[in-house]
Amino acid sequence: LLVTAAIDTTAGLFGNAISCLLDRPEIVTAVRSEPARLDGVVEETLRYEPPALSCTRTAGCDLVLEGVPIARGSQLLLGLAAANRDPGRYAEPDRFDPERALPGLLSFGGGRHHCLGAALARMEARVALERLLVGSGLDFERVEPPRWQTRNPTVRALERLPVQAKKRRDATPASPAGNGR
Repeated sequence: LLVTAAIDTTAGLFGNAISCLLDRPEIVTAVRSEPARLDGVVEETLRYEPPALSCTRTAGCDLVLEGVPIARGSQLLLGLAAANRDPGRYAEPDRFDPERALPGLLSFGGGRHHCLGAALARMEARVALERLLVGSGLDFERVEPPRWQTRNPTVRALERLPVQAKKRRDATPASPAGNGR
């Protein structure tokens, strides 16, 4: 659990964000002019292309959900990715929009099941994206379709994302996050 939760999903979040951005150069341009927009990119990636697709829970009581009786103790598989694309909650759920408000995002669970590493995963993804997109001075172009990993069906992460990098003309040596590294 710790390996999947702490490594696979965080790496998946970063790769999924890059994959989403490669198809949307206008968002990359906006991020470069205003790096604070990366927070929205990370959050929207968690909704649109989350690394954790599902979770399991045990029904704590007998209940009826949408007319289906569920007995106490039943094992449930909950589709987090599907919930994050609910058109009743998110307008145009199949559109990647880092400016959207994200009420009730379920990618990190909730309540007593909320991911302990959520803040760390968000920070790691944001820092990595800022270093790559803002601080590297490089532009990236997809050279072939991505290949998604298949060894773990509960994690949406890239196995391969072939890109070509080239130096940006407008790039100036910059230190992302102002830390001098």
